[in-house]
Amino acid sequence: MVNTCGIRCSHGLTTSPRRKTGSVQLTVDSGSLSVASQDMFLHASNLKRVFRIMFKQLSFILLWLIASTTASAGVIIQVQNATITAGGTGFVDVLISSTGTDNLSVMQFDFRISGNAANGALQFRNTADQSNSEQGVSFPIAYVFLGDTDPANWFANRQATPTELLGGDSTASFSGVAIDGTQKLLARLEIEHITGTPLAAVGDSFTLSLWNDLGISDTFDDDSTFFLDEGLNPLVFDTDSTPNTLGSPSAFLNFGTITVTADSAVVPEPGTFAIFTIGGIVFAGRKYRRRLGAKSPRELVESRSNV
Repeated sequence: MVNTCGIRCSHGLTTSPRRKTGSVQLTVDSGSLSVASQDMFLHASNLKRVFRIMFKQLSFILLWLIASTTASAGVIIQVQNATITAGGTGFVDVLISSTGTDNLSVMQFDFRISGNAANGALQFRNTADQSNSEQGVSFPIAYVFLGDTDPANWFANRQATPTELLGGDSTASFSGVAIDGTQKLLARLEIEHITGTPLAAVGDSFTLSLWNDLGISDTFDDDSTFFLDEGLNPLVFDTDSTPNTLGSPSAFLNFGTITVTADSAVVPEPGTFAIFTIGGIVFAGRKYRRRLGAKSPRELVESRSNV
C-alpha cells in the first residue's frame, strides 16, 4: 500500500522525512541558540570580573603613587641675602619649608661663611652676642617653633673658627610642628664685619651656607646638620638643599650672599654734604657783611676829631 502523503519504510511505518528533518533541525538550532546565549552570559560575567579586578589594581596603584609622593617630601633650607656696613654688625635670616608635609621637633644646624677677606673679614659674632630673638618672631615670617619654645633648648655657639656657627633648638613640648610649603623662620644668625679699611671693603661679598660634615642631612651627630620629627626620625632634604657636588661636597645649594656697604659715618651721604655746603655759605656771608659794616681805627679817630 502506497501512502501518497509519505514513504513506506522497510518496517512498514510511514514517516515524513521532511517533517522529521525539520524537527531535528529546529531542535538543533534551539540547542545552539541556548548554548550561544549561555556562552555570551558567561563571557559578560567574566568581563565584569576582569574589569572589577582591573579597577582594584588601578586603585591600588593610584594610592601607592599618592603615598610615594607624600613620602618623598623634602626639607628646603633657604639662606636670605643681606647687607652689612663696613666694620658693622647685622644678622641673616634662614628660612625652612618642605615640598610636602613634614613633622619637625628637633633641629641642629652648622652654618659657615666663605669669601675673600682681603679688605676685611665677615664672621659670626661671639657666642655671648648671639641672640634667641627669633623665638618671638611672628611677622612677617613666623618662627618655626613659635608658641612652643623654651630658651633653655636654644643654642648658638661660634666655633674655634669664627666663620663657623653650630646652633639648634627644639619644641618645649617635644611634639612636632608641621612643615609645609609655607616658609618659616629657622634661625637668625648674628654676624659682624671686621676691617681696618672700611672704604676699600665696600662692595665685597661673602657666602653664608648650611653645612654638613658628612654630606648627609639625616645623620644624628654632635657636629652635623640634622632635623628630626617627634619620634626622633630624621627628615630628608629636598634636592634643592642637597650637597653641592660642584664645589665642596658638604656645602648645600641654598646659600645667601652678604654684601658690604658703606658706613654713613665714614662716607657722608649726599644730604650731609648739602647741609655742610649751605651752612658754610651762610657763615661766610655773615662774616662778609660784618666786615663791610665795621670801621677801621683811622676812620674812628677821624670821626671823633670832627665832633
